[in-house]
Amino acid sequence: MIKGKVNQLKRKYETSCPFEIADSLNITVLNRPLGSILGFYTKQFRMKSIHINEQVSEKERLFICAHELGHSVLHTDASTPFLRRNTLFSTDRIEKEANLFAVNLLAERLEVENTTISEALHEYNIPEDLINEYIL
Repeated sequence: MIKGKVNQLKRKYETSCPFEIADSLNITVLNRPLGSILGFYTKQFRMKSIHINEQVSEKERLFICAHELGHSVLHTDASTPFLRRNTLFSTDRIEKEANLFAVNLLAERLEVENTTISEALHEYNIPEDLINEYIL
């Protein structure tokens, strides 16, 4: 289901860039000082927003945006709890689904960069168990 939804979005918008897809879906992406919070998604009165911590690296921004975009697409009416580093390892269903959405969306980018799995885990701050689930 998640992989199919990701593929549908990539075909429709002809990109795997979460920022471009968010823009096409009229989702505002805001970079803000969030302290220890990496990001979160909100929906208020049909206005969808992804909030990303302005202190994270560019590659982390990419993963965070993809993760929060996953919430927007998969959990349309739910404003999500704040994404923290420990949330990436969460067993909570909606967090796990958003993580899998992000990994599926960014998978081709990782392959193009010719990074090893280990390098991708480190650079994008992706939990290893997500890569294993994607591969399996």
